[in-house]
Amino acid sequence: LYGIDKAKDSIRKNNFSILVEGQMDLILSHQAGYRNTIATSGTALSDSTVSKENVVSNLGLVRRLSSNIVLSFDADKAGANATIRAGKIALSLNMDVKVVEMPEGVDPADLIGKTGIPAWREAIKNSKHIIEFLLNKVLKNYENDGRKAGREIKEKILPFVNAVGSSIEKMYFLKKISDASSIPLDALQDDLKKIEQEFKYETEEIKEAGEILTKIYRKDRIERNLLGIALWQQTLPEPVVDFKTIFEKLGDIGEKYKDTKEDLIFEAEVSHTDNDNLEKDVAEMFLNFEEENINEELNKKMSELKREPEGEKGKKILQEINELIKKKEEIKNGRLNKK
Repeated sequence: LYGIDKAKDSIRKNNFSILVEGQMDLILSHQAGYRNTIATSGTALSDSTVSKENVVSNLGLVRRLSSNIVLSFDADKAGANATIRAGKIALSLNMDVKVVEMPEGVDPADLIGKTGIPAWREAIKNSKHIIEFLLNKVLKNYENDGRKAGREIKEKILPFVNAVGSSIEKMYFLKKISDASSIPLDALQDDLKKIEQEFKYETEEIKEAGEILTKIYRKDRIERNLLGIALWQQTLPEPVVDFKTIFEKLGDIGEKYKDTKEDLIFEAEVSHTDNDNLEKDVAEMFLNFEEENINEELNKKMSELKREPEGEKGKKILQEINELIKKKEEIKNGRLNKK
C-alpha cells in the first residue's frame, strides 16, 4: 500500500479510508483535501498471483485505523476485478465497504484533473455500499430479463451477502435485493444457504487469516514498545534499563522500524517517563512477546493438524502442540510464582 504513513492520522480522524489504484490518483486526492486516501500497487488486488493472505494483510492494516473503507478503482475490467476481490475480503474482515461509481474509462485522477475537486467530493459523498453498487449494476444490465438478473444476483451478489458477518445486516441486504428485484425473500434465503456451504472454506480461511493478523498486530505493538524503550534509554545519560540486552533479544527487528525511530522514542518517553517499575514492565513485555511467538506457532500447528489429523505425521504434530502448550503453562506458572 502506498501513502498509508501519511494517511493514517486522517483515516483515524475521519473514520474512513479511500483506496485508489494509482499513485497519481493518490496524489490528486490528497491535493483535493482527502488525506485519508491510500493506493494499491497497480492491480495488486485483482491479480490472482497475489496471495489472498497478502490482500488480507493489507486490508487488515487499514482496518486497524478504521473499519470503514471506500473503494475507487479505475472503471475498467482490472478495476472491477480489484473491487470484487478487495470488497469481498474486506466484508469478511467485518469492514463496511462502499464503492465510488466512476464514469466508464475514468479514474479518480481524470475526474479531479478534468472535472474538478467538487466532482470528486460529490462522487465520494454518493458512494454506495458494495452490495447496493453491484445490485444496481446487475439490475441495469438485465432490466428486461428477470431470469438472467436472478442468476446474476445468485452468482455475483449473494457471495457478498454471505461475506457479511452480521446476521441482521445479511437480512437487511436480502430484503433490499428482494424489494429491488421482486425475487421472493425465501428464495433468496434458500440460495444464500447453498452459497454459505459453497464458500464455507473460503470464509473460514479469511476469518482465520484475520484472527492471525490480529495476533500479529499484538506482537507488533509489543515489539514497537520494547524497541522504543531501548532507543529512548540509549539517549539518556543514566539509563534505567539495560537497553543493550533489549536490542540483543529483539534481534534485527530494528530494520522494520528504521523510518519511525523518532516516533518510537517519543512514544516511549511519553508513556514511561514517570514509570518506577520500568524494569519489571520490560520483563513482562518479553514474556508477552514469547507468548505471542508460541501462539503464532500454535496456530500454524493447528492448521497442519486439520490437514493431516491421522498417522505418524498427525501424532508428531500433536506432540509439538502439547510441547507448545506446556511452554505457555510454564510462563503462566512463572508469573503466579512471582506474585
